[in-house]
Amino acid sequence: KWDGGNVLTGVVVLAWVVFLLLTDDGCLNLAVSRRTTNAAYVAWAIAVNASLLLGLAAIVRPNEQSVMIFEAINRNGLAVFLIANLLTGAVNLSIDTLAVGDLTAIKIVAGYMGLVCGVAMVLDKFDLTIKL
Repeated sequence: KWDGGNVLTGVVVLAWVVFLLLTDDGCLNLAVSRRTTNAAYVAWAIAVNASLLLGLAAIVRPNEQSVMIFEAINRNGLAVFLIANLLTGAVNLSIDTLAVGDLTAIKIVAGYMGLVCGVAMVLDKFDLTIKL
């Protein structure tokens, strides 16, 4: 059983506190800049991603099906990674991602994740391991 909830909660709180201290609301008045990857951006990225992980951990409990998906992805990790990167490129080349609405973006991400996980599950079902 996973018991890292307290640690993850601490990381979330600490990251948000650091972010708020670094930005306009805090003492250093740094602007968040992805281009220069400054401390405010790093703190924001950690805070957002840790918050998402904490929320996911709160609503999703490991079960047999989720473990099967993880095992299938791990079995062909590099191949799944390459497929995911090719799909990302296909999406970025075929869709003006900055112009789509929120619902369309969620549909694209859901389809993308379904396809990547589906490929991993099919490879696993047919007992195929791709060594690259």
